[in-house]
Amino acid sequence: MGIFKKNPDGVDEVRLTENFEDHNPIWSPDGERIAFLSTRGSDDLDIYTLNIESMKKII
Repeated sequence: MGIFKKNPDGVDEVRLTENFEDHNPIWSPDGERIAFLSTRGSDDLDIYTLNIESMKKII
């Protein structure tokens, strides 16, 4: 599944992550990043951030 974003009217859906283990996204106050939780195939739950413009993920 992954994490998606779309306009309030429900159109222009964009997939931000492709891993079905990514969940609980939250926007940064400046709207440039999201933070989310993921196990990414392990038993450890990690916090990731994703820069929306560059699509670069950081643990």
